[in-house]
Amino acid sequence: MPRNTSYHGQHQEVHIGKFSTNRYGVLSGSVQRHILEEFDSPKWGYLSVAMAPSAPVPCVNVDREYDARKCMGIYTYSYEGVTDQVSFADRIFCSLEGSDNEEPIETHPNFQDLFKKYQGQKDSQGRFIGFKYGVITVDGQKTFNPLYGLDHFLTIGLIWTRTRVVQALPANLLSRVDTIDTPQGFGAMLPPQLKSPRNWLKLAPVAQQRSNFINLSERWMASGRNGWNADVYTPKSSMGSVS
Repeated sequence: MPRNTSYHGQHQEVHIGKFSTNRYGVLSGSVQRHILEEFDSPKWGYLSVAMAPSAPVPCVNVDREYDARKCMGIYTYSYEGVTDQVSFADRIFCSLEGSDNEEPIETHPNFQDLFKKYQGQKDSQGRFIGFKYGVITVDGQKTFNPLYGLDHFLTIGLIWTRTRVVQALPANLLSRVDTIDTPQGFGAMLPPQLKSPRNWLKLAPVAQQRSNFINLSERWMASGRNGWNADVYTPKSSMGSVS
C-alpha cells in the first residue's frame, strides 16, 4: 500500500493500521486520516469511501472520532476484500451440526412390533390412535406401559455444511438442490457415511455478498431412519440443471 506523506505541521496525515488475512483468504484492516478541524465542524467529504487511501481491497466503512488534545478529526477507513493474488483452492471449510428431531411413531421401522408388544389401539376405521393403556400384560404380568401416551419418537438429525469464498456464484449452484445427493468434503473433513437406508438431501445454498467477494455455503441434510424417498426427491425435482 503506498504511504501518503501529507503532514499537518509535524503530524503525518495517513496512519496505516493492522491488516490481516483470514482462513478464507479475505484481507481486512484499517487506515486512519488525521485532519485538523473543529470538533463540531467535520469535513464531510472525508466520510466518503471514495476518500479512502489506496489499498489492495475496497474500503467498506468510514468512522469519525475526535482527538481534542490534537484538535484533529480521526477518520478511520475499514477495508475488506480479496485480491487477485489469493488462491481459493485450499480455502474450503466444512462443518457438521447435529440436532434432535421428532418423527411420528408410525414411521418407526419396527412400528408393527411396537404396536403389538405395547398394545396400541386403532379407531373404527383402522387408523392408529395411540398407546392408550397405562397398564399392560407382558408375559402374564401386569406392568406399566412405557409407551403410554407416546405418539412421536426422537431421531437424530445432521446438517453438513461446506463453506468457501468465491468472486461469482457458480453457474451450477442449484444443481442437485432438492435432490438426493452425496455431500462434498475437503481434506481430512469428510462427511460421515450413513447406514442404509439413510441418505443425504441437498438443501438450498446460503450466499452473502461482502465487499468484492461472496461467502458461499452449500448444505446437505441427513434423512431419518427410512431415508429420503427416491421417487419424491429425484433429479427432476432439482431447482437447477443436474450435472
